Amino acid sequence: MIIFGGLSSGIIFAKQFEDQTLIWTPSDNPTLQNRLKSEELFPAEKKLREITLMVEATDRTDSLITTAAFEEMRQFEQLLYSVEEYSDTGLDALNRLVRKGKGKIFGFADICMQAEL
Repeated sequence: MIIFGGLSSGIIFAKQFEDQTLIWTPSDNPTLQNRLKSEELFPAEKKLREITLMVEATDRTDSLITTAAFEEMRQFEQLLYSVEEYSDTGLDALNRLVRKGKGKIFGFADICMQAEL
């Protein structure tokens, strides 16, 4: 009992770390570096919009990589690059889009260049 008490007394010196992954991940680990870079590029306080595409074969003889699938992706990419917006466009308090129609016009390519994609 005395041995158990002596061993467990070290718990009074325990510290809680805010981020456990920093403690358990080796320094300069690529996963940790990627996470830190993503936090820098996409801060949590900013509102981001994700685009997720799901491609599904319609029957068992189809492949996911078909000419039609590539054409659909090409058309979607053209749509993304065709969208242009004024730099003064923003959101109001109810999260609705407000277009003032002023400022520099920019598009998807500009956003990609700013994010180095």
